[in-house]
Amino acid sequence: MGNPTAAEQDRIRRAAFNITAAFEGGKGYANYQTYDAGVISYGRFQFTLAAGSMGRVVDNYLASATSDVANQLRAYQARIQARDATLRNDETLKGLMVAAANEDAMKVAQDSVVITSYWAPSQDSVTARGIVTPLGQAMLFDMAIQHGPAHKYTQTAEQMLGASPRSHLGENGLNEQQLITKTAEVRRDFLYDFAARENLPGVKKRADFWIDLIGANYWQLQGDANGNVLVYSVPVQVKNPPGPALVSGSAPVSASPQTPPPPAPPVATPQPQPAPVAPPPVSPPPAASSDPGQPLNGIYTTNRVLTVRATPDVNGELLGRVMTGKALTVTRQHIPSANEEWLLTEVGWVARRLLANPGEVFGDLK
Repeated sequence: MGNPTAAEQDRIRRAAFNITAAFEGGKGYANYQTYDAGVISYGRFQFTLAAGSMGRVVDNYLASATSDVANQLRAYQARIQARDATLRNDETLKGLMVAAANEDAMKVAQDSVVITSYWAPSQDSVTARGIVTPLGQAMLFDMAIQHGPAHKYTQTAEQMLGASPRSHLGENGLNEQQLITKTAEVRRDFLYDFAARENLPGVKKRADFWIDLIGANYWQLQGDANGNVLVYSVPVQVKNPPGPALVSGSAPVSASPQTPPPPAPPVATPQPQPAPVAPPPVSPPPAASSDPGQPLNGIYTTNRVLTVRATPDVNGELLGRVMTGKALTVTRQHIPSANEEWLLTEVGWVARRLLANPGEVFGDLK
């Protein structure tokens, strides 16, 4: 068969978005919370005020919306762009943002930011490797959202199977079923270790979801008899997924996803390689001399839920979250400005102070 139509590729995107949105809170476009260091997290993919992604969503929305809600929201646009932390408790803003989520203009605005920041990078990986199945495309997108577009799990899977990173399927001796299965297993192992270390058993369900789809041969992502897959026991429609169509923003891939890949031949584990390659580390490697900041020995006890990042930056790759009251061992401190402080811990970089939260300290350092 030929390449999928633009409409079919958009179905794959909407199905992928709906699955990942269910894992990201499941409250849809109107999701709005203010309890963590993001100051405000909004929408079905939790765009944050502190990182500036909520501002990009609002800018996109206001560029086309003409409703009364949009006109009132324009009064907040400059403060949102400035990442004003005092907006955390502004109930008027909350009401406007939640109301705006009922408009197609806001839904398209949110999806457009996700396409640019996560879907497009994941599609670059899809195209480079020749991944064609809806399941494979959706899983790589989910990994980009949870771990950041620069995650290395797919490359680790390739190396464990004896192939070069980002090499094209077929030409590298692998088929898609082998690569996606191994990638799902590598990610599962990382999330299981993370769940054990941080006492967060719920994160294992996200890993198991993709393993289960692969086991059920849901490569075409058509779901059950009703066109659904289950996320936390809640049905999510994938055969005819809801959501605004963004055909122009969905680049078709190079081959049809209508036919599942042939059954994988037996793969020796491990295959001979020039050098063994370990799976992704379950904790950050020791700080190198090039890492920012200074060495520091201490204990950081959080006073709220905080994000863990691979680098000391609000836009750094997301590794996970730590709960309130978590005691973390600190090995390095980075203070890029008078109002920003990052600490390197056994789970990654965690903020203690942020520019978007002037005067706030997110825990005790001893």
